[in-house]
Amino acid sequence: MQIVIQSAYWLLIILACAGLSHLRQPITDILSNFYLHYAFVGTILFIVGLHWRLPRTAIVSAAISAICFGLSFNYDRVSIEAFDRTKAKEPIYSVMTFNAWELAKTMDRLKSYLKTEKPDFVILQEITLKDWRALKELKTIYPYMSYCDDWLCGVALLSRHKWTEVKAENFGPHQLPLISASFDGKLKGLKLFATHSARPNWKYSTQREQFEHLAMHISKTTKSPTILGGDMNATVFSALLRDFATNSSLKMAGKITVTWPQRFRQLWYLKLPILQLGIDHFFVKPDMKILRKWRGPDFGSDHRPLLMDFRL
Repeated sequence: MQIVIQSAYWLLIILACAGLSHLRQPITDILSNFYLHYAFVGTILFIVGLHWRLPRTAIVSAAISAICFGLSFNYDRVSIEAFDRTKAKEPIYSVMTFNAWELAKTMDRLKSYLKTEKPDFVILQEITLKDWRALKELKTIYPYMSYCDDWLCGVALLSRHKWTEVKAENFGPHQLPLISASFDGKLKGLKLFATHSARPNWKYSTQREQFEHLAMHISKTTKSPTILGGDMNATVFSALLRDFATNSSLKMAGKITVTWPQRFRQLWYLKLPILQLGIDHFFVKPDMKILRKWRGPDFGSDHRPLLMDFRL
C-alpha cells in the first residue's frame, strides 16, 4: 500500500510543479489547467499520509494542496454587480456562448431555446454549413448573422442589434476562428469577439500563439467596451488564459462556471463535478458591469451553454 501512496505522491509533485512552473510550453500550459484537481489530490494524500504515518508525504501534499487551492481562486476577474433590475435605467443585454458539437438534436433544442429566451447576442462554435442553414429560421429574431466556414472555422454570431461592421475569418498566422463585430448608438461602441481556440496539444504551441496574437490585436485596437466569448479549451486556472488576460487588458467575467464535459456530469447516481471543467468563457473590459453569469440547459452537446447579463 505504501508503494501506491508514494507513487501517487511523486506523480502529484511532478504534475503540480510542472503546472505551476509557468514555463509557457505546451505541456506546462496543459498541466496548469488542473490546479483544483492537484489541490484535491493533495488533500487526500495529506490525510492518507497522516493515517499511514508518512510525515514527508503529509507535509508536502498539504503544501501543494494549499498553494493550488490559493491559485485556483486567485485570478483577476470582473465581479458580479449587485443590481436591482426593477430600478434599472440603462438597458440590460445578454450574451450566450455555446459549442453545438455538430449534433442534429442539439440544433433543434438550441433553436427552441433561442425562440423562447432570445438573448441579445449568441456565439456558437462547431457549426456546420447544414447547421448554419437551419439557423436561418431565426432570421426574424436575429436579423444580423455572421458565419465563418473558411477552413473548418465553424463559428457563428447572431445578433438582435445592428452592427456597423463585422468580420469572420481564420485570424492571424495561426488560424484562430474568429468573428469580430462593432456596434454603435445605444451599445456605446461595443466590440464583440466570438472565438474557438485550438485544443491543447502536447507537442505544438498553436493554442498559446493564437492567444498571444489575439491579445496583441485586442490591446491595440479596442478602447471601447469589449466582450470576448467562446470555447477557449482552457480553464480559468491556466497559465495560458492568465497571460492572455494580462496582455489583452481584459478580465475574466464572473465566477468559475463548469461547462464541459457534459456527458460526464454524473456516474450512475453519483454527481462528479470535479471531473467537469470550465473551458467556455467571457472576457470583458474591467469597467463593464456584469449583472449575472450562469450555465444554461442541456441541449445534447458535450458542452453546456454559458450566459451572461451585462450593461454598458
